[in-house]
Amino acid sequence: ISLHYFLELNTMKFIICFSLTLAVASAFVVPEVKNGLGGRITQGETAKPDQFPYQVGLQFYSGTENNGWCGGSIISNNWILTAAHCTLRSTSVTVSLGSNVRTNPRVTRTAQQKDIIAHPGFNLENLAHDLAVIKIDPIEYAEDIQRVRLPTKPCLYSNLVGERAIVAGWGIESNYTQPTNLQYAELNIISNALCRKTFNQYIDPTKICVATQNGESTCDGDSGGALVLASSRVQIGIVSFGS
Repeated sequence: ISLHYFLELNTMKFIICFSLTLAVASAFVVPEVKNGLGGRITQGETAKPDQFPYQVGLQFYSGTENNGWCGGSIISNNWILTAAHCTLRSTSVTVSLGSNVRTNPRVTRTAQQKDIIAHPGFNLENLAHDLAVIKIDPIEYAEDIQRVRLPTKPCLYSNLVGERAIVAGWGIESNYTQPTNLQYAELNIISNALCRKTFNQYIDPTKICVATQNGESTCDGDSGGALVLASSRVQIGIVSFGS
């Protein structure tokens, strides 16, 4: 089943009618559950310019110290969607927009702790409700800066099993280096029953699972990025953890 959230944040109201976390599972790989700042695109492809205009990079800080890198998606001209675990102990975040090049954003915004809002039901022990939003100063849409498409009605997760989905990010690659250019991978959505064989207690109705194949996966630095349907580019989840 899918989870139906209603969030009211200051003057902003929006409905997210889907499960908002992503578990990357492989029955043939011993899992290492990452519940810190985590989630990399391994064996993925380099994104073309403006291919994922909703993608943002998030550099979190605790005081003046680097507190980790995550991805996120633009859901309105002043709100960013990401994973709650990315925001832990952070006092500010720099949002990079409008470029596939991690080190050369066209637009940046900075948000302080008061504007970093984690889901009130977030649980670090099992990563339930691994969802957060970040309020930023308004941005102008352009070819390289667009909001992601969100579902227009509630959807049943079971209806998505077997569909193809896409994740993107600048997370650590298989050679343990962080790429300069945005990477992406296309993966298969699998059932929670199959996913539970790998992740057991971490899998609940708030999770969406995808299967790794051909070495493609997510890892450190991709957390918070959007999981979108390949057919429609509608966001159905957020990168949370994997093996």
